[in-house]
Amino acid sequence: MQLQLMLKFVLLVAIANGTPVIAEKLLGRFLSYPLDVGKTFIDGRPIFGSSKTIRGIIVAVMAASASAPVLGGAWTRVRSRWS
Repeated sequence: MQLQLMLKFVLLVAIANGTPVIAEKLLGRFLSYPLDVGKTFIDGRPIFGSSKTIRGIIVAVMAASASAPVLGGAWTRVRSRWS
C-alpha cells in the first residue's frame, strides 16, 4: 500500500511540474510575467530564475488541485499514531 501512495504522489508532482510547460505552448506569452517581478539577487541574476512565471505557478496549483481528488487525495486531516 505504501508503494501505491508513493506512486500517486510522484504522479501528482509530475502533473504539477509538467503543466507549466504545456501552458507555455498553449498560451504563448499570456501571463508570462516573471515571478520575482524583475528583481535580482546580489550576483545580478533573477531571484527565482528566468523561467519562473506567474502563469506557471497559477497553472501548476490549479492542475495539482484538480488532479489530487482524482488520485485519491483528501482535504481531511490524516491521523498518525503520534497525534
